[in-house]
Amino acid sequence: MSLYTQEDFTAVSAQVKHRLIRYLVPVAAALALLVVSFIIRMQWLSILLLILAGALAIFLWDVYLSPVLAYRRFLRDLLAGHKREYSGSFRGFESSEVTREGVPCRAFLLNVGDPADEKDDRLLYWDAYLPLPDWREGMALWVSTFDKSVCEWQAREQA
Repeated sequence: MSLYTQEDFTAVSAQVKHRLIRYLVPVAAALALLVVSFIIRMQWLSILLLILAGALAIFLWDVYLSPVLAYRRFLRDLLAGHKREYSGSFRGFESSEVTREGVPCRAFLLNVGDPADEKDDRLLYWDAYLPLPDWREGMALWVSTFDKSVCEWQAREQA
């Protein structure tokens, strides 16, 4: 089952464009007011507006725009990058989310060899924006990944 399509990337790219516009409007307004304060030569207002513009730009970038940019980069890599395939048995999801390159993920283990040997366990990541699959411990899976993030998967019959 493929988890991502080119339409997903297009939708996230449209969201980036929309958020970029909504990011630039308040930052540009603060900078315009800063220029006005330079023209009327009010030093205290210029300092205040410079601090406001900088804080606003950094805050909005970090909270509003950066997560969507990271997810778009994530999707681009998953759709176009070199993939690695694993076949093995599912061991289980970790209880908490982790953030990998700005994208929240759930870690899980897939055993690709001897179930008794921990060296055969592979740590892989499931996109936390997607619902968790209905995998049972010991279930045989085929998984395609890019940089340990699942791109597609398929249940296999037990041998």
